[in-house]
Amino acid sequence: MSDQNTIEPEVDEELLELAQESTPSILRPLLMIGVIAMAFWVVSDWRAELEYFFSPEEPVAIGDVTEFAEKSADPDWKPEIPHNRYISLEGIPTQRSISSRYRYGRLVGGWVFIEETLTEEEMEKVALGEKDGEVDRTYFKGTGRVMEFAEVPGRYNGLREYYRSRYGVEFCETLTPEVRKTLEARRRDVIREGWKREYGENATPTEAEIEEIMTNNPLCQNAYLVQVGVAPKDHIWYAVASALFALFALVNFGLLIRWVRAFFR
Repeated sequence: MSDQNTIEPEVDEELLELAQESTPSILRPLLMIGVIAMAFWVVSDWRAELEYFFSPEEPVAIGDVTEFAEKSADPDWKPEIPHNRYISLEGIPTQRSISSRYRYGRLVGGWVFIEETLTEEEMEKVALGEKDGEVDRTYFKGTGRVMEFAEVPGRYNGLREYYRSRYGVEFCETLTPEVRKTLEARRRDVIREGWKREYGENATPTEAEIEEIMTNNPLCQNAYLVQVGVAPKDHIWYAVASALFALFALVNFGLLIRWVRAFFR
């Protein structure tokens, strides 16, 4: 009798379906898109490092930089220095400078700068104020990663400014078209004034003679920086980290596709 009087609750099928079909959160796809964008941004920022990692491990022989000065007498000659490659070279360092971690110098005969990592002992001396990095060494010979100064990271801006203020080196990539045009005009005026002092008040150099002087003494330099001792294999962690970022982005892309399908189901 009691079983017959028991009232069974009615099940509303529509409410049950609504409980089973929950609307996907709109915050999830935004987070996924943000993760994917960050991964692509990081990997693209490491493009130069990844290109160097996958470059040939055999160094490109540049030779003795001191010979560049003699070879440059030929107006058609230019040093064949590949950008972002592993190279070997030698030369005489000059115009040296030193930071808390690195020693810099320009090789005589060309606009090739070298960056050498200091030893722990040298770092301690620098920390104590014993800076002997500006003393020229007799000779340099080594291998490393070479980059055009126009493509080096922003952390080298201080190095550019040091050589500009200390040695008067103008790097071409730092000059805007307007500034370069102004400096070229000033250089031409200086050449004409010097020509008058040399050959008389009425003497005037031809445009060809002015161009020759400016070619032999360029307004700015397209320089190179060599990170001494840095081989392609030393950038393996960039490849490993990029692979992890790519995997993470791929997983989030798959989750994003699933969310879109659930949202429009």
